[in-house]
Amino acid sequence: MATPVVKESFRERQIHELEVIKAIFANDVEVLRPSCDTDTPAAQWKPTEIRISLTPLRDSSNGHTEAYARTKLHIICPSKYPKIAPKILIEESKGLSDQLVEELLQKLQQQSEELRGEVMIYELAQTVHLFYLNIISHRAVPSTTKCCRKIKSVKRNDLTNRNVRKI
Repeated sequence: MATPVVKESFRERQIHELEVIKAIFANDVEVLRPSCDTDTPAAQWKPTEIRISLTPLRDSSNGHTEAYARTKLHIICPSKYPKIAPKILIEESKGLSDQLVEELLQKLQQQSEELRGEVMIYELAQTVHLFYLNIISHRAVPSTTKCCRKIKSVKRNDLTNRNVRKI
């Protein structure tokens, strides 16, 4: 005889997901609705609303976040989340143009529609991390090239100035 499957309520799923997110992101998570925690009575419970500070890089020697880029992923869950996708906002972005912020937001919204029915906040945060890493890795080559051109230009000017002085 099969064991009956106990289906969690939307509230229970949100509470469990919030516990996991707080454990993973620790001080980088800001709970914007204190009444979404586990110790809130069901009648007073509100759906999850959080803001997660995300960066692509961490300094492995001391654990401090690098300041190259950062953003805050603001997630507002409806009462029937995860059956209904959350509202997603990107706030306080550093290191992304407005166009890239819009591209990231569209990617997150599409992903949230694809993941409907499953808890997804961690996956959305990972998408932000990967998006930043992708942008930074593509920017590294042009920055290096610009730097090399600048060095060559300075050397060329220096040689030209030396030759002018000799004449």
